Amino acid sequence: MPHAVLPIHAVLFDFARTLFRLTAPVEMIRDIATQHGYPEIAADAEELARVLGDAHLHPEVIRLWELGDLSEAGHLAYRTGWIARVAELGPILDPLAAAMADPARWPPYADTAEVLAGVAERGIPIAVVSNIGWDVRAAFARHGLDRTIDVWTLSYEVGALKPNPEIFKHALRKLGVNGRHALMVGDTPGADGGATAVGCRVLLLPGAEDVVSWLAPSEEVRGLGAVLHLLDAANRR
Repeated sequence: MPHAVLPIHAVLFDFARTLFRLTAPVEMIRDIATQHGYPEIAADAEELARVLGDAHLHPEVIRLWELGDLSEAGHLAYRTGWIARVAELGPILDPLAAAMADPARWPPYADTAEVLAGVAERGIPIAVVSNIGWDVRAAFARHGLDRTIDVWTLSYEVGALKPNPEIFKHALRKLGVNGRHALMVGDTPGADGGATAVGCRVLLLPGAEDVVSWLAPSEEVRGLGAVLHLLDAANRR
């Protein structure tokens, strides 16, 4: 006899490459180089974006990345340390590092607003649970999406990183929901999949573990509609 499906009383969403995406690096490099008067950098933006992606494989950059989501200062050190590996980007290092954490450079996917609204309309609270070293609330606010979020659990504020169970426990405590009645939605198995340790069900969107792939040009529609189908099935709507 099949087991009963437990209802879902809360949804936890990842931020990057789940609800929002970073503007393609080639666009950022071209825009910033042009704005600051470096046409030669703008002309080589495509190649420099490729080299920047490769630079993320350097052991020192990986070390900075692993620490970067625990503080704003650490995240800035990570971004600047990474860009510094590409000497040709030196003239625009500071504005490019700033752009990577600029809410204006983080648009939502085309289906983000509809799905967040759909979850909220079903009376289900939402938490954002993200490994991040800067305040993403402003990215949501730019598009009027902050009003759909009930709980913000950002690693640099709570001092824990996914897949550490503590970051998920923090969100669940704030939501007042048992993990067995929550759904975690993300794109990284090694991080978002950690929610299973506290009893959550997990929906993994197509994605990648490494930043090189994460920085590739991203699709406009993320496929978030699956969240609403899961909610309706679990809650027998």
